[in-house]
Amino acid sequence: MATATLSPSASIPQFTITAEEIARYAELTSLLTQLEKQKEQLRAELLELHDDGAQQEETGPYLLAFTDQERRTDWKSEALSLAAQLYGAEGINTWKLQIEQAAPVQAITSIRVKPNPSFAAGVVKSAAAPTVMKKPVASARSGISAVTATQQ
Repeated sequence: MATATLSPSASIPQFTITAEEIARYAELTSLLTQLEKQKEQLRAELLELHDDGAQQEETGPYLLAFTDQERRTDWKSEALSLAAQLYGAEGINTWKLQIEQAAPVQAITSIRVKPNPSFAAGVVKSAAAPTVMKKPVASARSGISAVTATQQ
């Protein structure tokens, strides 16, 4: 995939993503990963208990609804099977490549957390934060911050 680097224009203000925002994003990402893992482990335990005929306590605010669903078709497998019938085992990779090349390109920005080597090496001090120009954001967070600031 080709990427282009645009030079910043003098007329466009340059905003900064703060170290606090980066740290908060990293913390939340880590927490979500941990919670997803815990949820999957608990789900497996609950399904096993349900399959063994366990009953639910009805004293709490929530109950679990176990709904059995039947899935009959794995469409990816079906498409690959059909492609194998049409193009043969050798032709599947060519078919997949043609499909991928013919599909429209969708720009998706992913955000991944990575360590800051300058910070780890002690080159950058967290207390020496530069003056930051923040872009106005119409979010609940900025609304809460504005209310808190006016109350103080």
